[in-house]
Amino acid sequence: MWFSQRKGYKSVKSIVQLEQMDDELRNALWNSLCEGLFNLEGFFTPNYNSPNRVELLAPKFTDEWWTRFLKKAKDTKPRDFEQIYREMRDRFFASEWNEVYDFIEFTFSQFPYHKLLEDKINAALESECSGYRVVGQRIVEITNQDELQTIDDALNQKEFSAAAKHLRRALELISEKRNADPRNSIKESISAVESAAKEITKLPKATLEDAIKTLERNGELHACLKAGFSKLYAYTSDKGGIRHAMLDEPNLTKADAFFFLVTCSAFINYLKSKV
Repeated sequence: MWFSQRKGYKSVKSIVQLEQMDDELRNALWNSLCEGLFNLEGFFTPNYNSPNRVELLAPKFTDEWWTRFLKKAKDTKPRDFEQIYREMRDRFFASEWNEVYDFIEFTFSQFPYHKLLEDKINAALESECSGYRVVGQRIVEITNQDELQTIDDALNQKEFSAAAKHLRRALELISEKRNADPRNSIKESISAVESAAKEITKLPKATLEDAIKTLERNGELHACLKAGFSKLYAYTSDKGGIRHAMLDEPNLTKADAFFFLVTCSAFINYLKSKV
């Protein structure tokens, strides 16, 4: 994470790629399309391992792309595979961010249930901090501007400065494109809530569970909210007898960590209103 991100000079909205796409994400998506489809034998080149002569996939795909996606006259389509490939590539890299996602959805419409391609596209989206994923052959939003604003508000509030530092560290741990650490990001998000709760209750040595019980007794926290955060705390700290606690979870993802970041940011903003 660069200096501007660490120090809060760069908004979370510019870190999570929502309604935007940087060159690294665009390159990763194109590479995923190549690895998951275009470069496979049987697409542009014959499958020499097949005992039967199998028709290439590229002609039908590029016909559909030219006539149905671009809505161009069929007899204007380049006949040479290298030329049509260059045309497709050039358009991909010149397109607006939303048009790239249109093209990916079009590709899945031609190859539904293509698990290899779906896995590669989603891996690229996650590694480059995109706010979208492929679900059921569609590009869907996994976060929104309101959630990003919630995080920004919690990061920039002045009432709980220690909590803001924990949240910034949580964001940093999932913003690293190559070495993201969802597990420790979740711990930082919960630590942020614990810090704010201890500060508002003036119980510096309390656990989060103790602090939110105090908030409930003081009438500053609804019982349902108290119960919810007690369970989240138990999940992250392996307390409270939860069988499948976070410590036993082998496959935590950026999506898991982002859920905690949004949830904990919202709770801190709620506590801020009580000050």
